[in-house]
Amino acid sequence: MKILKIERGNGYYLSGADLYIEIDKITKDHLLELINATLEHEVTFDAYDEQSLHNQAQRIVYKNILEKLQDLASRRQEFKDESDNWYEKEFERYAKPVAE
Repeated sequence: MKILKIERGNGYYLSGADLYIEIDKITKDHLLELINATLEHEVTFDAYDEQSLHNQAQRIVYKNILEKLQDLASRRQEFKDESDNWYEKEFERYAKPVAE
């Protein structure tokens, strides 16, 4: 699934509604969707190319989001293992029977 793409001089991200929206219109909720997609699925991105993006703001936003998501994708298993370990510890902590 491609979640970041460059087309016709603009950068786009894939929204939860399966629509591509210009990257400079991204919200924190959409960022969370991209993070979740990166953690749950095999995702792809168009490589950053300064010449392909005509808008300076989109260049900055696209490049920064791309770098963070690529890093997260490369460390996906490590992140999942840490999350599972933390969840398991907390579950065990609260699942212990309370002494009467």
